[in-house]
Parts: sequence; C-alpha cells; structure tokens
Amino acid sequence: MLTSVIEVLRRPVESAEYPRDVWRLHLLPGLTSSPGKPAHARLNLRFDRLTQPWLRALAKRWARWRLSTGLTVTTVTADVKGLHRFSVFLSEAAPDVDDLAGVDRAVLERFLAWLTTASLGRGAREDAITATAMLLQAIRRHGWDQTVTSTAVFFPGDIPHRPSRITRHLAESVVAQVHSHPTHATGGSAPTPRRSH
Repeated sequence: MLTSVIEVLRRPVESAEYPRDVWRLHLLPGLTSSPGKPAHARLNLRFDRLTQPWLRALAKRWARWRLSTGLTVTTVTADVKGLHRFSVFLSEAAPDVDDLAGVDRAVLERFLAWLTTASLGRGAREDAITATAMLLQAIRRHGWDQTVTSTAVFFPGDIPHRPSRITRHLAESVVAQVHSHPTHATGGSAPTPRRSH
C-alpha cells in the first residue's frame, strides 16, 4: 500500500501510465466514467495483448486521444478489445504484416473473412471491425503515421447486417379492447370464471 502511495505522489501531472502497456485507469485524472460504474473502480486498459509493437503504439495514442475527448472508459476499453481481435488475426493469419504499411484492403478483407470463422458473437465481430476502422481513420486524420495506405479502409457494407428486431408493441385494436372492457373503466376486478362441476 505504501509503495502505491509513493508511486502516485511521484507521478507528475502528465501521467506515467501512458507509456505503460497496462494503464491503471484509476490513476489517470479526469476520465469520464460510465454511468452505473464507480468512479474509482480499479480497471485496467490492456495494450499488452496487442502483440504487434506498431499496433500497440498506435492503439495507445488513439485510446489516449479518445479518453481526452470525454469518451467513457467503457467505450475505450471496448475499442481496445476490438483491436485485440485484429492483433490476433494478424498473428494467426497475416504474420507477414510487420508494420502499418502492410495493412491494405486485401488484408482487411482477409480480416473480415477470419472474423466470420472466429467463435465470436455478432457484437464482438462488429466491435472488431468498427474499432479497427476508427483507428485507421484517426491515423489518417491526425497524421500519426504517414505509412498508412490509402486502401486500408472499411466500407459501410463490411459490418454485418443486423437482423430486424421483432416489434413488441400491441396493435391499436387490442389496446382499444382492453380500454373498453368494463373492469378497466371501473377499476374493479375481473370476473372470476365459472367452474363446471
């Protein structure tokens, strides 16, 4: 405990967490916590699971920027989890990609195909695509790495289509029947059914 206190006291305003591969979020000032979560929960943001050093460095920069814009810790944690899936793909199916310049549309299409065979739910696949797409977009927008290829993009049709949700509202005719029933108007109890003997 004393060691932890001393470490916090030595930390300058510019947090020493950012260079680390595991950010202890409770030590980062000014973060936006998620509704319903304690502000001081001991959560970690894990970049150590991103096995490519170039991806880890860019993911840290992106996560730091996203946190600074006021996004919640939960959102940024989900982003990093999505990038972890991209990192696993690169390790398993595209080990020849050893820097950002190696990521192009063909690699991203292989990633999309890999995701369909991975044992992930629809939401996890969506998060993986969205996080990777947003990281690539941020790299271009902010000029973080000039080696990003112009073809390293996802398109709207790349995210799996969500099936339509079943409508759960009652038809107006049913609501009208309920409201016109005599027990509804009087607030009385419903008649008890007769039992046949």
